[in-house]
Amino acid sequence: MDLVLVAIFWLFFALLTATVATVVLSIAGVDGETYFTEVYVGMVLLGLIWYVLAGRSIRA
Repeated sequence: MDLVLVAIFWLFFALLTATVATVVLSIAGVDGETYFTEVYVGMVLLGLIWYVLAGRSIRA
């Protein structure tokens, strides 16, 4: 159950990270909206890999 809560938190963290990246890139003069999906998907994949590896080590 704890890993599920961490995974949910990670999805919100990924959304926050992608939003901040979009704002920072927009301030820098780059079209940040084009990178939103890439940052979000990258963060979700990073979280998924971490979730799988953490779950594997707990079950071992």
